[in-house]
Amino acid sequence: MIAPFVVNSAVPTGKLALLIVLVLLGAFAIEAVWRVRASIRRRAHGSQATVPELAMTAFIGGLRFHATGGIASGLRYNATWPLARLEVSKDQITISLRGRAGPVIARTLRRDFPAAATLRPDEVRIVETDFGPSSAKGFRFRTLDPDDPRDGVVFWTHGGDRQKIAPLLEGVGFRLPSGSAVVG
Repeated sequence: MIAPFVVNSAVPTGKLALLIVLVLLGAFAIEAVWRVRASIRRRAHGSQATVPELAMTAFIGGLRFHATGGIASGLRYNATWPLARLEVSKDQITISLRGRAGPVIARTLRRDFPAAATLRPDEVRIVETDFGPSSAKGFRFRTLDPDDPRDGVVFWTHGGDRQKIAPLLEGVGFRLPSGSAVVG
């Protein structure tokens, strides 16, 4: 004989119903966050075509301006994921703070914290593909002029974006270190 489902009398039925509703609302909220995140990534990634075939490809990540080494380099401001955007077009890249909040963030942090940095391959001596700690690798762009305020701009990648970004940068004409296999 199968025993009928019995609600534990120690938990009043009203509280059990409230608990079930809260668990379901939490599950819906988590699903909504994942859907929004996936939507942002789909819009940011666009086509998977090569650079000559498209006008622009964009990635969402984080950024740091003027990470040039030295004692103060690690003390510079970071904008973490998803506050930055890397746009790769046929002849240049732009790393910027995202959306309308970008200029406000830039003004709030520092006067010399730009909202965007646009770089062409002829302005960059090398792109370091393995910059940062092992848990958060990024691309650091070193300009020909060490006094250029854009020197040392870093785009922190998210997920599998590093493997997608490196060939696009090479396709635009940026010099990556020889033998720089971009892994995870």
